[in-house]
Amino acid sequence: MTTPLPATLEELRRDVSEILEDPEVLTLAGDDDLLELGIDSMRMMTLVTRWNERGVEVGFVELIEEPSLDAWLALVSRGDRPGA
Repeated sequence: MTTPLPATLEELRRDVSEILEDPEVLTLAGDDDLLELGIDSMRMMTLVTRWNERGVEVGFVELIEEPSLDAWLALVSRGDRPGA
């Protein structure tokens, strides 16, 4: 059984919070700049790998172009899943 994709802002916050090992992420606004809050390229690549393994095609360049929870939720929710 695979872990579901983050389908809500809260689920995405949990994924990012886990990667950053920072529970404060759970209270971030959707438009906060994640680069300013400490996410780096290695952590973004971890998220890319995690989400690709869950079946969504999202890349590092897409994440870095708009490093906010709102933008990332749009990316993972856009339907780029096998069979979608």
